[in-house]
Amino acid sequence: MALQEWIGRLIATAAVLGGYPPTPPPSVTVIAQAELSARVCGGACAVKGAFIPGQGVFITTELEVEPDPQDRSVLLHELVHYLQELNGRYANETACDRFRYRELEAYRLQDEYLSRYGLGVSNQTASLGWQPAACLGESSGAVQTFQPR
Repeated sequence: MALQEWIGRLIATAAVLGGYPPTPPPSVTVIAQAELSARVCGGACAVKGAFIPGQGVFITTELEVEPDPQDRSVLLHELVHYLQELNGRYANETACDRFRYRELEAYRLQDEYLSRYGLGVSNQTASLGWQPAACLGESSGAVQTFQPR
């Protein structure tokens, strides 16, 4: 199956799992790991995918979406962020809480997708190791007790 077909299937899956309305997919750009790291982290980091508002979804050339459900789940995770932005999910939260809640929801839906393949779930707290610079040092107890709304 071509990447474009997977994008269509995964946006539909993300919408169903997250309770979002059916939505056409964003642009998805496949770029080198180093370029994605520079865009997202300002240097070297282990990022495999990112959603950048106004620009779309980016995934690295290292992902093998066709044969690998784990790699597909990375794309699904980023498509969840696209749906969140488009639908204003957590828009009324502070910027830092919005980031955390959106990450936790995206990981929860990614985990649900992976469980359908009998695969281990992602580490939902891993993303909190990297946060926007403005959020570093800010503490929010809500992260530990996050429940989807």
